[in-house]
Amino acid sequence: MTIRALAASAVSVAMVSTAALATAPIVAPAAIVPSVIGPTEVNAPPFGYIELFGGGFLGSESGSFFVGTYDENWKGLLFGGAGRVALQPSMNFAMQLDTWAYHWSGHTDFVYHDVGDSFDDWNFSRNVVGAGSHLMLGGPAGGLGALVSLGSVWSAVDGSGSRANFYNLGIEAAINAERWRMHAQGGLTRPFGPVLFPESGTRYAQLVVAVYPRPNLALSLTVGVERTLQFLFASQGSNWGARIELQPEGRRAAVFVAYQGWAYESASISRSGAGTEHAVIVGLRLLGGAPTLQALDEAVGLADYNPIFGVHFPH
Repeated sequence: MTIRALAASAVSVAMVSTAALATAPIVAPAAIVPSVIGPTEVNAPPFGYIELFGGGFLGSESGSFFVGTYDENWKGLLFGGAGRVALQPSMNFAMQLDTWAYHWSGHTDFVYHDVGDSFDDWNFSRNVVGAGSHLMLGGPAGGLGALVSLGSVWSAVDGSGSRANFYNLGIEAAINAERWRMHAQGGLTRPFGPVLFPESGTRYAQLVVAVYPRPNLALSLTVGVERTLQFLFASQGSNWGARIELQPEGRRAAVFVAYQGWAYESASISRSGAGTEHAVIVGLRLLGGAPTLQALDEAVGLADYNPIFGVHFPH
């Protein structure tokens, strides 16, 4: 589901369900850097980071409704940030805490065909905040765990909108290797409160693979699928993305560029359509507790990828 489509979806759900680079040289910690999926030292200090990003997006959709067909095109700007920290209370148990927020806003052009080719347009926005916790069991090479998160979505079209609150429950697995790592996640996202349709919710699965040609250079790829069911509405889609991140030598910060694409089909009681969307961001990540990108990702390498209020770009 795309960002513009998510804005419209969040409004529907509500109705139905009621900073600069640091210059200090890096000094590697005396302890071995632990992994979020299995710390190598009990009571190791926490590892974490803060990231900020901004960019743009565009998309298009074509479909039909009860009196004809339509074409829709939109574009806009986005910005946001996140903070994550990992704790290792025991040798075979680790916890990661996340919080994030982002804003999307743009303009849509809508053309109705078969009814005189009439034209319409509007502005839209979407604001999201979320927080979650990952609990992982395993060793340094791999582990299994669970994810619980909460989020709120504010959506508006031409100034008229609403807020909806959601929760996400997921399971995940992570593998850390010498020059690569993998993170797989699947879950169910649902709105709080009573629902008219018992099967309401978004089911999703996401896979992220990162490779490290050098410890301070990361290349990430992601693919995912999703299916959403609501009262009188359904959609299904896929997504794909990539990210490249570089940590300058001797700095406790990294810069990155990321791309994400979506394709989907949706249907409601009044219309059905299919579309695509593409987004690109650039960002800055401030590193804490680990000397390199690879070491930090091994320690704090998880994210919430639910498509409703989670992270939309590969980590």
